Order: sequence, then C-alpha cells, then structure tokens
Amino acid sequence: MLIDTQIITTEKPYTLSLDLKASDLQEYLDNTEGIINEKGVHVQGKIIKEDKDRFVLRFRLTADMIYPCSRCLESTSYTCLYDYEEIVKVDEENPVIDIIEYIVDVLYINEPMKVLCDEDCKGLCMHCGINLNEESCQCDKQNAIDPRFEKLKDLLNN
Repeated sequence: MLIDTQIITTEKPYTLSLDLKASDLQEYLDNTEGIINEKGVHVQGKIIKEDKDRFVLRFRLTADMIYPCSRCLESTSYTCLYDYEEIVKVDEENPVIDIIEYIVDVLYINEPMKVLCDEDCKGLCMHCGINLNEESCQCDKQNAIDPRFEKLKDLLNN
C-alpha cells in the first residue's frame, strides 16, 4: 500500500487506519513461523511531515498470530501488540511511502523466539514422539540410549 506524501502537510498529518487480511501480507511473510489468523492485522497511526522530504511514521500494530508451540508443536494463538516509530526519507522523484514494508518489518523484528501453548507444556517424548500433554508414553526411559552414544554403553559394561 503506497501512500503519496505530497498530500501530507506539516499542519495536517496523514491518519493511518488499516485492517489487513492474512492474504494481504502472507506473500511477504514466507520466512516466518507465524501465520496471521482470520482477524488479520490492525494498524492505527499517523504520518507527520517533518521536513520537505522527511516524515515521521508512527503506528501501533495489533495482530493475532498462530505459531507452533516450541515444545509440542501444537498450533498456539499469540497476540502481538507493537508500537513503532521511524523517520522516513522519501525520494523527491517518487514521493511515496510503502506502509506494507514497515508493517512486515515490525512483524519480523518482533517475532517471538519461543511460544508455548502452556507454561507447563510437557512437549514430545524424545523417543517415540508422542505428545505428553495428551497421553503418557510407554517408552523404557531408563534403558533408552541415544543411538549416537550406543558405542559408549560398552565402556560402562567393561
């Protein structure tokens, strides 16, 4: 979404109010683990003219995302609420601001490192892969040895 900065004056800032669907942004978010849910992304803010070619872009982004749980891989809802501000310099020959570019940057920069479905998530069994939140496995955890360390078992027996 391109915003023509020629319509923005120092006396009257440009008001942003956008409701974007997942389809509007998904092509830009290929490298993120999160998926925008059906509520989409809401952006509320202003673009203020500071100088002839400098503008202050200020907005609040709200999005409901779906991420895989870091322990059990179940789809987990995650609410994002970010405030963003940046000074943008526009080209005199092409005086537009691509607001989508900044929205995508905010989503990438603030992508959570770890999302849990629950603080007490038990995760997956490292031997059989069963979700330990739903049922307990019957693996023999005492005698289970990682195949990479199988040769070291012989050292203990000698």
